[in-house]
Amino acid sequence: MHLPPSSLRGKKGVRRVGGQSSHLASVRGSKQTMGEQTPAGRDPFASDVSSMAAVLGDTGADLSARISAARQLGAVAGAQRQSGIANTCTNALRDQLELCDANDIDLNTVLVGVLVKLKAAVAAVAISAAYHAHRVDESVAGDWEQVRYKLGIGSRHPASWRRSAAAKASRAAPASPAAKVRAAPSQKHGQADKARRKRANKSRRRNRKKKRH
Repeated sequence: MHLPPSSLRGKKGVRRVGGQSSHLASVRGSKQTMGEQTPAGRDPFASDVSSMAAVLGDTGADLSARISAARQLGAVAGAQRQSGIANTCTNALRDQLELCDANDIDLNTVLVGVLVKLKAAVAAVAISAAYHAHRVDESVAGDWEQVRYKLGIGSRHPASWRRSAAAKASRAAPASPAAKVRAAPSQKHGQADKARRKRANKSRRRNRKKKRH
């Protein structure tokens, strides 16, 4: 039985179109799956940042895990400075520091260090509150005056740094001739005292001998 050419073309067209439509369906399905993982217009770091922020704020989590999350948020913010995700990371760090009274001091100290490294002046109020509450280890993070200067909101070079620099300079500087001259009389006085003690001892011995005779 012979079929008309139009009929043959129709059947071929159905097979061709059918195969193509099944391929397109599979592509659409893969695109939808990808879309579920990374929606259009959403930053690919967003899910990771949300997870890190959740760990940071989890008071039941291990302290080392929370500190690690804070540092990771800082790393993402530093690498993505030109994107909105940097603000999300900075805000998460700042919001956690605002709970400084409930936080461990080590966590507060890390939060301050990360925010200072990011030069996050928007967190200055939270950082200041943590310092005034004595909830930051100044031996690690520096004092509030130093932190203000690093954030770019301090008007002058910290006095503590000036004192430290002056102390280092005085220790490194060689002794001046005047100082050596001042030291010499003290040595002479010591020798004179020693000589006087010797003479006094000799005198006592002579007196004892005279009393015996």
